Amino acid sequence: MELKRTRPAPEMIDLRTDQSEPIPDDVEKFSITVSDCLDQNRTANIFKLLGMTLKMGLEGDVAEFGVFRGETSLAICKFLEKLDLTGKKLHMFDTFTGLPDPSPQDLAGATLESWEHYDQYSSSERAVRAFLHGHEGRFFIHAGVFMDYLSFQAPLCLAHIDPDLYEGVQDAVYICEHAMVDHGVIIVDDYMTSWNGVTEACDEIDMTKWKLLGKGHGQFCAMRIGSSDADVTDDILVSDI
Repeated sequence: MELKRTRPAPEMIDLRTDQSEPIPDDVEKFSITVSDCLDQNRTANIFKLLGMTLKMGLEGDVAEFGVFRGETSLAICKFLEKLDLTGKKLHMFDTFTGLPDPSPQDLAGATLESWEHYDQYSSSERAVRAFLHGHEGRFFIHAGVFMDYLSFQAPLCLAHIDPDLYEGVQDAVYICEHAMVDHGVIIVDDYMTSWNGVTEACDEIDMTKWKLLGKGHGQFCAMRIGSSDADVTDDILVSDI
């Protein structure tokens, strides 16, 4: 199932300043931005699918695998707070020391120029905590490589996976296979981009456990298959990327 264009485009709510307007009931049509650095199409998909899981009444928290500076994490925190969902937390997984060494799958077909800025993807845990100041109690930080958390058991309803590397995607999806509630959603960034390992890892996902929602140049989205999928619609639209 290829990506389809949404009609109309999701409305954007800018929370870089205080907003007094309540979030509408139709939450899957809304997105939140905290930084001009974020790709608005990708963040629109994240909040469309997060809104969908909320409307479905799914239990579980939200996770982000690959935090970098914390812009998406902050947007998720503010989204949940706007909805007054005090019970839902955000689990943030990152080394906070930069990207691990790439695997052969990451380097296959890559040029030296592709890795010229490899070391720039680093932000300390202290800096990220400072960026999310004021939202303490909403998030939990899990520092280290994802492999350290393969036994993570807190139920999840949605996971944003953005580690940039093959093994990071593999480990994050493994965690989600065991922690994701029925019909929970994974969103993997950088699919079919210059991050070769991400695309290969997504193409190797066991799709007997997931229902494909959309894939294209930028993201791979799938829903955890439950014991009965009679209530899962086939017309979920993921924004063109």
